[in-house]
Amino acid sequence: MRTPAIDTLTTGVRTLMILGRHQQTTARPSLIVTGPAAAGKTTALLHVGHACHLAHTQQHPPAATTHAPVPVAYVLVPPAATAKALATEFARYLGVPFTTRMTQAQITDAVCHTYNRAGVRLVLIDEIHRLNPAPRPARRPLTC
Repeated sequence: MRTPAIDTLTTGVRTLMILGRHQQTTARPSLIVTGPAAAGKTTALLHVGHACHLAHTQQHPPAATTHAPVPVAYVLVPPAATAKALATEFARYLGVPFTTRMTQAQITDAVCHTYNRAGVRLVLIDEIHRLNPAPRPARRPLTC
């Protein structure tokens, strides 16, 4: 169901996507959706993602001989996630192969490469407050 809040969010996202299209040297524009629990934030994100996907598909119909583009990615942050766990969630979304021995940087590089090839233009991150920004302490070898 479309509501004024969802329409405002959709317009804001489209505006930021247009502004970010030509940005090469800095981070792309981003938007944070906040509100009380059960206010419909996830529903609004999913609606905006669906609307952006449909708009992209109408403007750029996929050719029969190529893989269909994936203009929108949606990732749900697991509870108490580390930065590496978040990177692996991005990898899982499009089936980017990774191993537990890979570093966060290696996973991120593989994700960025795959997302660019797949044509991802909008990334939706749900429950970002679950991300634990504190780095884990380095493991020390046992000494006897």
